[in-house]
Amino acid sequence: MTATFSLRALIRRVLLASDAADPDTLAQLVFDAIEDTDRVEALRQALHVAVREIVRQERMQHPITGALAVAATTTKTTAAKSWKVAAIREGWQRTLRNRIHAGHGEWKMLADCTRDDLLHAAAERRAMAERNAVTAGCYTALAELLEAHEVKTVADLPEDVLARALGSVAA
Repeated sequence: MTATFSLRALIRRVLLASDAADPDTLAQLVFDAIEDTDRVEALRQALHVAVREIVRQERMQHPITGALAVAATTTKTTAAKSWKVAAIREGWQRTLRNRIHAGHGEWKMLADCTRDDLLHAAAERRAMAERNAVTAGCYTALAELLEAHEVKTVADLPEDVLARALGSVAA
């Protein structure tokens, strides 16, 4: 095993060397580029990323927004035992088990988060939302350029238009 093996660095090298866009194709190229002696370390690093992704997906299935909305709008009613009441109860309890990045490399269950942890998580998500909004704006601007220049793909845009449009994205 190479002591300094970095799966991320290898993936970046493969991405730079390949014109493939499909993640399955790229994954195969990365797999083929991993030395036998580095496979265990590559798996360890890949599992870290895969686990984070599953945590993210689980959190999206049980978002806190729904639990807060239910808590804010629920009024006292008779203690009717229904499947809806049970689902709501289980939903907010499950939400407490959401894993949250609390800053400084620390992850916590929502139930264990402090005020500072929650403010950090909120700031992190706001920054992510802002980056996504900027990217969405760039894609919309490119789509408008396609229409304005009556071309089908981004690569069909005139070079000077691409330089201005994508140069501003890179700046």
